Amino acid sequence: MEKRIFPEYSGRDLIEMLEANSDSAEDRTYYVPLEEAEITERKSKFTQKSIEIARIEEKKKKIMDEFKEELNPLVGEKKELLEEIKIGAREEEGVVFKIIDHETATVGFYNQYGLLIESRPAMENERQQLTIGGARRNGTNG
Repeated sequence: MEKRIFPEYSGRDLIEMLEANSDSAEDRTYYVPLEEAEITERKSKFTQKSIEIARIEEKKKKIMDEFKEELNPLVGEKKELLEEIKIGAREEEGVVFKIIDHETATVGFYNQYGLLIESRPAMENERQQLTIGGARRNGTNG
């Protein structure tokens, strides 16, 4: 096929010739080749847009870092709260007192407020501690 038909016509005359000689006409999207000057112009615009985008991306990164810095403590606290809700307890650190109950063969761990925080069955060596060690230091007779 020829690259250009009816070169001697232009404007409305060209359209009439195309309509008279075509099998059909339809609306659609198509590509038109660019001239060398248009390609150069687009390359220049592309470079400008790339620089502008890079500048905006850098601003975005700084802002996102600030948001992240602000969010991190909240996210950490939220995670801790969720864990406490799931297990129904909060984690603390402090002195824990181990008390062996020889009658029930259990070991209880009490915090500084005298609250039982954990218990378990006594191990064999723990069952023998009272008889070997004598009376407790807190004044009980055993």
